[in-house]
Amino acid sequence: MKKLLLLFIILGCTLNLYAQVSKSVSLAVAGTLSSTLTFDEQNTVTKLNLAGTIDARDFRTMRDLMPMLADIDLSGATIVAYEGADGTYTPNFATYPEHEIPQFAFVDKTTLTNVKLPISASSIGKWAFYNCKFSTIQLPQGLANIDENAFNNWTRRIKYPVCAGTN
Repeated sequence: MKKLLLLFIILGCTLNLYAQVSKSVSLAVAGTLSSTLTFDEQNTVTKLNLAGTIDARDFRTMRDLMPMLADIDLSGATIVAYEGADGTYTPNFATYPEHEIPQFAFVDKTTLTNVKLPISASSIGKWAFYNCKFSTIQLPQGLANIDENAFNNWTRRIKYPVCAGTN
């Protein structure tokens, strides 16, 4: 009986380790994702639905402070400009344009499986998804520019948005 109980405890702990933890956040002020999430949330969230106003500091939080993050939905977010040394190209001072997935945004973020970009995104910065292993990325219709090496060392498929009136 003790062995059976121990087996169930181990099984429960193992399943808990692989459980998906979802979190929806709407930021009123860009650059505040790290202070909005608790330490435990940063370390356990696997699926993030992020809306509101975001900038390069929030991308850095997703990349560097959220080790389990696998599924990101940014379709309800708007990227604003940021200038400083706390963005994705640290420790260097950099200028990050509005409506652009920042340079180095998710470089080496191998835990990603699915990504939905903001509807308002018009550009993807250099090396943004370098060495990512996600299965799908949904690009917005207004995407006009993909910088050099944005998808280097990436071999999955890109999911283009469905146009209105089509299936």
